[in-house]
Amino acid sequence: MFDGHFPGHPILPGAKLLDLVIEHLQGAGVLPAASIEIASAKFLSTIAPGSRIRVSWTVAGDGSCRFECTQDDRKLANGVFRFMQPVQR
Repeated sequence: MFDGHFPGHPILPGAKLLDLVIEHLQGAGVLPAASIEIASAKFLSTIAPGSRIRVSWTVAGDGSCRFECTQDDRKLANGVFRFMQPVQR
């Protein structure tokens, strides 16, 4: 996942970070297995190979899930996932 991002200075791509956060939150039972959208995402710092990332979250009354990724005291990323309603046919 680090190949090409960037030669000589590899970093974790933001899209892969979001994928990992979603997998983590689904595994913890916080997010459903499907039907979520990324309402917002901010990438605040680069993440190098081998980094240990802490993911924290809160679920709001409307069902949205706010998350933050940190490494020690450094904020790496944050955002909001929203649960989407299935389309009625």
